[in-house]
Amino acid sequence: MRTLLRSVAGAAVLTSIAVTATACSSSSGAADAYGAKAAPSVASLVTTTAAADPSPTAATRPRLRLDMTSDEEEAVMNRYYKCMKQHGLDTVDAKRAQDRQTQKGGAKNADADACYQQYFPQQPWEEDPANPDSRKFFQLAVQCLKNKGVRYVDAGPDGHVLEFGGPKNDARSISLGMQYADACERDAAQQLK
Repeated sequence: MRTLLRSVAGAAVLTSIAVTATACSSSSGAADAYGAKAAPSVASLVTTTAAADPSPTAATRPRLRLDMTSDEEEAVMNRYYKCMKQHGLDTVDAKRAQDRQTQKGGAKNADADACYQQYFPQQPWEEDPANPDSRKFFQLAVQCLKNKGVRYVDAGPDGHVLEFGGPKNDARSISLGMQYADACERDAAQQLK
């Protein structure tokens, strides 16, 4: 599940839509509608926004970690789903918002975007293109996967995603890649420390 969430989060980052909406925002340091405290601003990305702009930013969104358990990831995603439900959006709407297939305009889409901007988790820092060590991280993960027998694996055209199977979608490479991806990502992160 973690790999799927990171893939969706990574794709969403690449195609994010800027929205000025305050439907799910909370004041800094206060508990949100779901009882969670705002994330501390330690090791977070700095974004350029007006001081009076109450719209959520990437710095307030939760961030996935490579060492998260499925239960921890589910808890992070549940905050997003609860926000969507609070605004009358169902799971299908949430999935569409995740995939960024919603179109701009309309209260429903503004609410979905506000929930996304506030609660949909950012990918792990090691995988974030804003991280200057991200390409090195993926190079190390690719090398680890190749050492484990994954024949067709690379870091994608931009160097920020693991791609398995090659041009012919080699089933063995895909299977082994999915089997060892999490372990190799943790190994790559450890090597960068």
